[in-house]
Amino acid sequence: MTTYTKVTIDGTHYSDLNSITVNKSLSEYNSASSFNIKIPNDNGKYSSTFNLNDDVVIYAEKNVNPPTQTIFGGVIENISFSGQGLKETMTISGR
Repeated sequence: MTTYTKVTIDGTHYSDLNSITVNKSLSEYNSASSFNIKIPNDNGKYSSTFNLNDDVVIYAEKNVNPPTQTIFGGVIENISFSGQGLKETMTISGR
């Protein structure tokens, strides 16, 4: 079985992602979720594309490509960069 994923940020679909992590926490009184998305930012390709508070929707589904099942919806709260030039990675996180 293969699980397919899709990410939409501020209405635009992005497929060239390194990794997607969604953490869900449910309790009797509240629920909270957070996400981390790592994107290759070769030559600064996405350096000015994303902004804080942009809407993020993450889809995942087994054996369905493209996936239609929404597993997360939230906003960007932090954008960080690691590496340089051709090896730079952008990490977008939020809840």
